Amino acid sequence: MSEILNELQEVKKASQEQTAASQAQTAEVSAKMGEIDKKVDDGIKEVTDASLAALQSLPFFTVNANNNFMKYITTSGGNPSPYKGGWGNGLDGKFETEIIPVTSGVDPESRHEIAKELMDFMGLGSNTRNFSGSFNILRIKNVSGLSSFPTFAFHIPWQHIKANNWTYMVYCRGVGFTSGPNETYNGSNQNDWRLYRRVYSQNEQAVGNYVNVDMWCGQSDAEIWLALPSIIPGIYPQGRKLPNLFNVTSMALDEHWNNYDALHNETDGVWNPVAQVIPSS
Repeated sequence: MSEILNELQEVKKASQEQTAASQAQTAEVSAKMGEIDKKVDDGIKEVTDASLAALQSLPFFTVNANNNFMKYITTSGGNPSPYKGGWGNGLDGKFETEIIPVTSGVDPESRHEIAKELMDFMGLGSNTRNFSGSFNILRIKNVSGLSSFPTFAFHIPWQHIKANNWTYMVYCRGVGFTSGPNETYNGSNQNDWRLYRRVYSQNEQAVGNYVNVDMWCGQSDAEIWLALPSIIPGIYPQGRKLPNLFNVTSMALDEHWNNYDALHNETDGVWNPVAQVIPSS
C-alpha cells in the first residue's frame, strides 16, 4: 500500500512540476506577446506620426479661379450677371446676392457682423486689424418662392475636379442648400459657420472619374453665406482651418479679367483663357 501511495505522490509531484512549468511558459509567452504587441503599436504610431508630420509639412494652394466672387460671368441670355460667379441656366433673377468684404487693414469695428463671426470661427479673431489676404463673403438668398429647381443654383468656376486626391473646402453658414443630392453643404445645415471639407480620390480603375462642385437649392427660404471656396491639390489635413491660400489660377489670369467677355465662351458656358484680346502696342 505504501508503495502505491509513494507512486501517487510522485505522480502528483510530477503533475505539479509540469503545471508550474506550463504556467511559467505561458507567462513567458504572454510577456513575449506583450513585447510584440508594444513593438507593433510603437511601429504603427511611428508610421502614423511620420505620415502626419509629412502631411503637415506640405505646402497647399488652390487652383480654382474666382474664390473672391468678383469676376463676372455671363448669364444664359448672354448678359453680365449681377452675381459674380456663375448660375445654372434658367435661374437668373431667382436669387438675391450680396458681397460682404472681409478686409485687412480697416477698423475691426467697421466690419460686418457676419465677417466678424467668420473671422472668429477661422481663428483670425474679429478684433484683428491686419492679416494676410483680404477676401469676400457671398450671401445668396432664394427670393423666387420655389423649393426646387431643374439644375444647380451655383457652381465654383473651374469646379471640375478630377477624382485624384483633391480636397474641396469652403466656409459656409445657412440653410437650404446642398453640395449634391442628399448632402448638406454645412454638415448639420444649421445657421452657424462651418468648414465644409471633402476629399475626392481615384481608385485604380476609375482613371476618368471627376466631380463638379455644384450647389443645389432645396428650400423656398434658403439662404447661405459662402467664403473661400477652394479646390486644393492633395489631401488637406483634417481639422486644420482653411486660410486664404495662394490661388495660382487667379494669380495667373487676373491681368485678363477686365476683358472677361473675351475669356468666356457664351455658347457652351466654358471659360476660354486662350481667346484673350491682346492690346495693341
